[in-house]
Amino acid sequence: MFDYYGLPKSFPGRSNPEGDTCFERAEFVEQAIGQDIGNEKFIPFLTLHEFEGLLFSSPADMAAGLPGGQHLEQHFKKTCQQFSTPEEINDQPSTAPHQRILNIYPTYQKLTFGVAIASRIGLQKIREQCLHFSSWLTTLEPL
Repeated sequence: MFDYYGLPKSFPGRSNPEGDTCFERAEFVEQAIGQDIGNEKFIPFLTLHEFEGLLFSSPADMAAGLPGGQHLEQHFKKTCQQFSTPEEINDQPSTAPHQRILNIYPTYQKLTFGVAIASRIGLQKIREQCLHFSSWLTTLEPL
């Protein structure tokens, strides 16, 4: 699992990704990375921006998962309403998903709160909202 947005242009396929949508471009680079590694056991996945984008799958769980954050649900929903899917949340480094969380909840800690919120949301809700991520899991499940 890598962050597509943060990948250097030197990664296979990253300097000139093909596709009309951000998802198609990420899939193009995933395939290029897989071909470069050349091992069928390696199944790359690129989050479009970063892990925290997946957390926006459930603004209610995000707010409830932050100590004292129960009143923040509407702030997280407002961010979600600007995008088609949580995986697309970003515009530039200052508006990356984790930065948006920090703007709303300044004491957010990725390793502590991010994992707890993801556990609280659960894979089913994340998969319903984040189809690119869900597709990767569908590939891994039969293994």
